[in-house]
Amino acid sequence: MPYLLLPYPLPLKCKEDMAEKQDIAMNQFPVVTSMKYVYGEKTDSGQAKMELPSLSALLSIKGIGITSLNDLNEAYKVLNEGLSVVYIGKTENSPIEYGVCIHVQRSSKGDTSGSQFIFQMVSGRLTYIREGYSNGDAILYTNWRQI
Repeated sequence: MPYLLLPYPLPLKCKEDMAEKQDIAMNQFPVVTSMKYVYGEKTDSGQAKMELPSLSALLSIKGIGITSLNDLNEAYKVLNEGLSVVYIGKTENSPIEYGVCIHVQRSSKGDTSGSQFIFQMVSGRLTYIREGYSNGDAILYTNWRQI
């Protein structure tokens, strides 16, 4: 059995700990309300560290309870790309009078390029969906569908 010769002796416990992999159970992680980084696994099974502002940009939730939105057909002019939650209160082009709209927008605020895509889900007593897409000059919407 080959031995590794080190220029200094290690205590017996160190030799044992170096060979052991020590996993911490997820339920032992502390609960926090803020942090600088998020750690995760990449698609190639490698590990990665991401700054929290970068993660927030990927999972953006903007404008919960926007009351100045009078027309859902104009939402793309007011909301940025990403996910927005909008309060519906007698809003034009909504299938309900009051409720919540989840608005998902692919392109930046006001963009009517061919890459624009909008998905809206409105929930009240019933749930409706519709899509918006660009014709190059404006956003065209499908009819609301009940799901």
